[in-house]
Amino acid sequence: MPFPPLAYDGQFLSTAEGSQLLVYDGDSEIPLYMSELDGDVVSIAIDGGHVFALSARGQLRELDEVGATVKESSTQANRGVVAAGDHVCVYGPKATLIHGSERRELDVDRVSAAAFSPEGQKLLVCSELGTAHVFDTATGALAGTSSAPGPFAGAAWSAAGHFIATVHAQEGGVGKVDPANGTVSPLIGTGEYKVDSVSASEDGRFIAVRVEDGRILIFDAARNRPVGNLTYGPPETPGGVAFGPTTWLAVAIGHGDANKVQLSTAAVHRTDPHEGRPRHRWSLLADINVDRVNEVLNRAEMPAAAGHPSALAQRPPKKSKLGIVVALAIVGLWALYSLLGR
Repeated sequence: MPFPPLAYDGQFLSTAEGSQLLVYDGDSEIPLYMSELDGDVVSIAIDGGHVFALSARGQLRELDEVGATVKESSTQANRGVVAAGDHVCVYGPKATLIHGSERRELDVDRVSAAAFSPEGQKLLVCSELGTAHVFDTATGALAGTSSAPGPFAGAAWSAAGHFIATVHAQEGGVGKVDPANGTVSPLIGTGEYKVDSVSASEDGRFIAVRVEDGRILIFDAARNRPVGNLTYGPPETPGGVAFGPTTWLAVAIGHGDANKVQLSTAAVHRTDPHEGRPRHRWSLLADINVDRVNEVLNRAEMPAAAGHPSALAQRPPKKSKLGIVVALAIVGLWALYSLLGR
């Protein structure tokens, strides 16, 4: 079942409810503008100050810094959009690479995730068939392909110098994808927890994933160990995850709302509603091991170039057990998070 989409780059934070795209200031979380598409907004991307939104009916809309439509087109895609360096890719079930007026159809079936390298030079396209393909965007040539033991569900770029992608299967996790040849190797294991949406922090030291049961897990990428999780009280189910500046992590909540969490302090912010929209409330347990996060930030080493050889076989702690003693000392028990404060 689709979950709320999210895009966040520090300047802007955007999510959606139904066909309504909602854009916020990435720093203050105040509402900036809204835009109505022709169907449910399934995916959002941000690049160069522009917001790209894709509807379930294939409508692709590009908006500028103030919400004016720059370009709009009809596509055959119904699943996702990614953008970088004047390149855009829309996908599901096939993938189309767009650069200016040029469109190039990519030979991949049942596409489930995609991500660009910085400036859009390389494009990772992943499928439900468990295949990963890396393309050179200048020529459309296939740089390499490989496979994983299950369907891919999410993809992103890491500042460690490689793509990351989630394998949505038992004994799955996060794989590292070589941008030169598409080779997939284990990076983070999530055991029996199936994961989908994924993002890496600005420096590549942390990776966040959305678990199928609705939690957000956060890992030390170099050592394949948990540093925190976010658990939302019912009936809310979190959606897309995206890192912004430093260690700010944003999470879509649904109803057009989103949280931001600063991992180094466990501070939690939330978006304010756009004019005419209701003020929603939800409960959140931000179970962040701040000491462990800051230990990672103080390490000289960057995430390893090669994934831990047994990463996919390693299991994180069971649900609600991650760093519970530290979490109680840092952020307390369940707290009702409302619009009256951040």
